[in-house]
Amino acid sequence: MMIRNIIIAMFSVLFLCTACDDSYDLSDVAPDNDARVIKASIDVRYVDWKDQRTYYDHDTKVITVKMIADSFKSGKSADALIIYVSPTLWASMTPIGGEEEDWSSGQREYTITSGDKSVSNTYTIKLETVVSF
Repeated sequence: MMIRNIIIAMFSVLFLCTACDDSYDLSDVAPDNDARVIKASIDVRYVDWKDQRTYYDHDTKVITVKMIADSFKSGKSADALIIYVSPTLWASMTPIGGEEEDWSSGQREYTITSGDKSVSNTYTIKLETVVSF
């Protein structure tokens, strides 16, 4: 019990010292000139996570969200579906992802603008049904 408390105290001090470091800089991890989609997925209230996969092609700026055919939960359909689309840190996106939208056409476009406004990319998010993965 005593050793556990000492270890917790050591990690707490280490965390506090790291959190107070003024030289901490996110630009190495997430530059403000990056304009990509880093995450796209169907809301699990519509399709279970195990019934969907996302494939990213940043060269062509196409992201494909595949789902098992007929895996919509009861009362849900592509006519009113939420797909969460997340841009890189600092970037903005239009339209805003995570809102209920009509996906019956199978695709939508999202424009990502970098935090410093120097880069803008338009991504096509496609929704496809498959028999299995």
